[in-house]
Amino acid sequence: MKERKVFGRGVAGLLVLLLAAGSLAWLAQAGVSEAGVSTAWIKRYSGPGIQEDQAKGIAVDGTGNVYVTGSSNGSGNWKLDYATVKYSPLGAQLWARRYNPYNLDDEAAAIAVDAQGNVIVTGTSKGPTTQSDYATIKYSP
Repeated sequence: MKERKVFGRGVAGLLVLLLAAGSLAWLAQAGVSEAGVSTAWIKRYSGPGIQEDQAKGIAVDGTGNVYVTGSSNGSGNWKLDYATVKYSPLGAQLWARRYNPYNLDDEAAAIAVDAQGNVIVTGTSKGPTTQSDYATIKYSP
């Protein structure tokens, strides 16, 4: 299996996948076409609040599934939730998970996938009697 390095950028929507040898496997940015690089797919996520959705982290597992995490407005309020989405190697959305235990601001900051396919997300979460705490979630396959 080839080692993969992934670099992501939130607001601009830039996704780059580099193979271990340093060759470019794919590059995607909405509205940008680079000579010699074809866009495999572009996917957008719009949460139930239909307001602010920001990607903060990206990871790729050993089979090429792509995981994106960040913050997203919830339904019926202006509070942010963790939002984590899994895409197949072909770009089909496989699942989306949200975290907002107290209807306060929760902002995911980083994501990782382990060798068993567990997805680990961490970030900042506000509690009912505390200010900013960190919250780490592990999603099993």
